[in-house]
Amino acid sequence: MEIVWLIMFLASMCMCLFLISKVWFKWQTSPVIVTVPFPSVTICPQSKCKVSVYNFTDMNVNLDQIVPVYLHNTSSLNETMINELIKFYGMSQICDALDSTYYLGENYRYTDASIVENFLETSPDYDDVFFSCKLNGNYMLCPDLFDKVVTSEGICYTMNSLAASDILRTTRLQRDYPNRASPDVEVVLQEYHVRDKLCATLLDLVYIQHPADLPQSSLYYYAVLNSQVSSMALSFSILNSSDRLRSYDAEIRQCYFPDERYLKYFNIYTASNCMIECLSNITYQLCGCVNFYMPHSSSNRICTQYDDNCVQNARETMLHRESSQEDYVCHCLPSCNSVDYDAEILKTDFNLQKLIGTIDKIYKLPDKNELESYNYSKLEIYFKKPRFLSMRRSELFGIIDFLANCGGLLGLFLGFSFLSLMEIIYFVTLR
Repeated sequence: MEIVWLIMFLASMCMCLFLISKVWFKWQTSPVIVTVPFPSVTICPQSKCKVSVYNFTDMNVNLDQIVPVYLHNTSSLNETMINELIKFYGMSQICDALDSTYYLGENYRYTDASIVENFLETSPDYDDVFFSCKLNGNYMLCPDLFDKVVTSEGICYTMNSLAASDILRTTRLQRDYPNRASPDVEVVLQEYHVRDKLCATLLDLVYIQHPADLPQSSLYYYAVLNSQVSSMALSFSILNSSDRLRSYDAEIRQCYFPDERYLKYFNIYTASNCMIECLSNITYQLCGCVNFYMPHSSSNRICTQYDDNCVQNARETMLHRESSQEDYVCHCLPSCNSVDYDAEILKTDFNLQKLIGTIDKIYKLPDKNELESYNYSKLEIYFKKPRFLSMRRSELFGIIDFLANCGGLLGLFLGFSFLSLMEIIYFVTLR
């Protein structure tokens, strides 16, 4: 009998130590102070089209005279004119056409990947957008810090985003995205005085997103205005999930682990990437084409201005289905391990022309007139705090909590334990 009691005592000790180790692990992995990565920053300049390369406004006026003639006489346009029309309608995706576009026939209903080539050909270059760039207090070449990227705003510039092979399934589509960079950025932007008014905005747009998200996937942007310094203080919200939650259904825990949700066009699951893919699928389903900035597998079914209403209806359909839980739902739950970014922005005056004039009085700058033909603005990005608090998603009431509560109540009112349970069995049976 002594051997039985010894075995039960050792078994109880082992179980007690096992459960204590679980409690110890939970305590060790509770919210802690962590260092977080710098986010991906995407800058969309005011000018979307370099007026010296392609004048969208003049083309808009000319087409208002050419196209009506063509509609009455289809042989009046030669191949060169047709190509100009196709290029113009492609640029209309990012510029503001004065009048509604004309339908030239089913052959011109869709466009292909050449629309992106036109964007790259006509977009402002680095020297047109950036005056100077600093990283960690050191000057560097802006092309080494920023890479061109295709977004819904046309050609933008992004830094610290993952490479294409990390974000996208490149076997299914052809897109090129930049490599990662480092934190603490200071950028002086410039805007030429002479610009295409129909193909420009009044401010530079700045998007902040996770490096694993497609550039400019965020719905919210920050504005950088001419003659102003925009200082962005970054803050983070970090949420990790316990692996013990894998045993629960995604609907219960309200999140997906990275390997649980497959995306056709993306290697990495995030809620933003999921929504972009869902929108692309619904747009193709309803319109037979996708917008140029959406991930897609066919480069010959890019929507043109003829499908603007359909594309907008597709977006509204996606939002309606998502809110009403109909048959086709994106079901883009948050990632179980996520980092959300936010920024507080402070604006002050910035007059680089005045500084240029002062320097010119001393050093007699040879290119003063060229420098004064630009408007300037400054963007500063830094951490609000060097470290941030990490939150953890875990079981609210697991098996260990259940045993601890039951054991505590039984012990408090009955003095119960596993050893006393064996005593009961012993006295009921053998004794």
